[in-house]
Amino acid sequence: MTTLNEDQTLSREERFVALAHTYLEFHLSLQSAIDAAEADLLQLDGLELVAEAA
Repeated sequence: MTTLNEDQTLSREERFVALAHTYLEFHLSLQSAIDAAEADLLQLDGLELVAEAA
């Protein structure tokens, strides 16, 4: 297992893969896992924009 220190961040692609993998662990279909991961990333990206604006 790879761990990150505070100076490292995951790329959008790495976050997408991690989320999709998590949803597959919950026994979602591949398409459902992809859709859910993309939806979550859109929400997370929006939260990051709000935090940057503050």
